[in-house]
Amino acid sequence: MLSTTEPKYNSAKLWQVGFFTLNNTSTNLHMFILGFVTYYATGIAGLAVMLISTILMATRIFDGLIDPTIGYIIDKTESKFGKFRPLIILGNIISAGTIIIVYSITHLLPESFQLVFFVAMLIINKIGYSLQTSVTKAAQSALTNNPKQRPLYAIFDGIYNVGVFTGGQIFISSYLMAKHGEFNMGLFTELNSFGLILSGVFAILAVIGISAKDRKEFYGLAEETTETKLRDYWPVIKGNRPLQMLSLSASMDKLATSLLRQPVVVVMLFGILL
Repeated sequence: MLSTTEPKYNSAKLWQVGFFTLNNTSTNLHMFILGFVTYYATGIAGLAVMLISTILMATRIFDGLIDPTIGYIIDKTESKFGKFRPLIILGNIISAGTIIIVYSITHLLPESFQLVFFVAMLIINKIGYSLQTSVTKAAQSALTNNPKQRPLYAIFDGIYNVGVFTGGQIFISSYLMAKHGEFNMGLFTELNSFGLILSGVFAILAVIGISAKDRKEFYGLAEETTETKLRDYWPVIKGNRPLQMLSLSASMDKLATSLLRQPVVVVMLFGILL
């Protein structure tokens, strides 16, 4: 006789899903701000356009390469504040701090040191960015494993992203450009102030959203006696063809989305060509 008992799921409240999804919005704000770093690096710091474009592309590749290491860090993180909350806060602080440093200091340095400094800051930024953004995926199953609730992430995320990328472009073109007239230090300072403060608020709300579920009983980890090391990941990646194809497909999709959202591309396509 078949059992009619429905499985018990770890479900979340609607506000918890809505708050936690803001973690991705928080990191998207950092990505949006750094999308304008080309204007700063070429127009104020005086670095070559093609060189900056190549560097930014390389940092996106670096972002993908360090993801397995970030995943290992998440697996091993244990604290009295949980697994995910410390990484959200730490990642946001590192990412926001390097953005402030890049926009504030690079143009003041000697020309011979500007490029090295710029690259170093972007690398550190990607580490912080990856720490925070990786929690977005890793903590979803801890917040809820109810299949009826999982689509809520996409709904909230889609609404929030319209606010960041569409609303952000309107904010810059209609307000900041009208106020400052060009991409100058005043514009970048105001953009960073609004964006980073809002990102920090979103990160705090995400911490509140996941706080009730950021406990070991919701992680779904293996038994405590199971020990894993970073080198244990390689055989899984090497021998798993579907996982390789999934990683490649996701990476290409992320790259295409990032290129499309670059403010330089938007300006060239809609502001010049069309």
